[in-house]
Amino acid sequence: MNFKKMQGFLIMILVMIAVAGCIIFYIRSDSGDVTVIQAGESDKGNVEVTDENVVSASKDKTQGELETKTVFVHVAGQVKNPGVYELQFGARVIDAVNMAGGPLDEADLDSLNLAKKLNDEEKVYVPKKGESIPVSNNPATATANFSTSPAPANLHKININTAGLEELKSLPGIGDVLAERIIEYRNANGPFKKIEDIMNVEKIGPKTFENIKDKITI
Repeated sequence: MNFKKMQGFLIMILVMIAVAGCIIFYIRSDSGDVTVIQAGESDKGNVEVTDENVVSASKDKTQGELETKTVFVHVAGQVKNPGVYELQFGARVIDAVNMAGGPLDEADLDSLNLAKKLNDEEKVYVPKKGESIPVSNNPATATANFSTSPAPANLHKININTAGLEELKSLPGIGDVLAERIIEYRNANGPFKKIEDIMNVEKIGPKTFENIKDKITI
């Protein structure tokens, strides 16, 4: 009888150990689930911070591109070093004159609007004192003060030796392609000697010349 009691007691102990082991395993598994959820929440927070950083970096890049934009301007006339210069977007006529080495002693700076902002492909011509330059032939003179003496006969004509792309396109029958060809011809062969020389430009024939001859000058 004592042996049977002892056997029953051992079986009871084994059952209790098994039950305790199951409980411990369940508790550990449940604790692991909580840890995984917390890690997920932490990862989600990190993604949100990263997105904000990307947006900020994109804005900085766009701002930097605007700050580095430049324009190319042709500076001619009474300056020490005439030529084509690259300036920051938003630069003014005075900046272009200084970039070209500054004005010569005979330069008439009062005929220019030195505060005017520059555009890409623009030409700034610094005239000599006493020299008369029509406003339409020199954008840098825009809004400057001029004398009230009679205007020259060619005031409203386009100077085909100095006009930019937009000015040339204002002529009848001259579009983007022909305006670019005029500038390319001028750069390759030098200034036109007479207005009839414009017919040397490809695709500009007698008919086109008849339409523009009263509107151009050199």
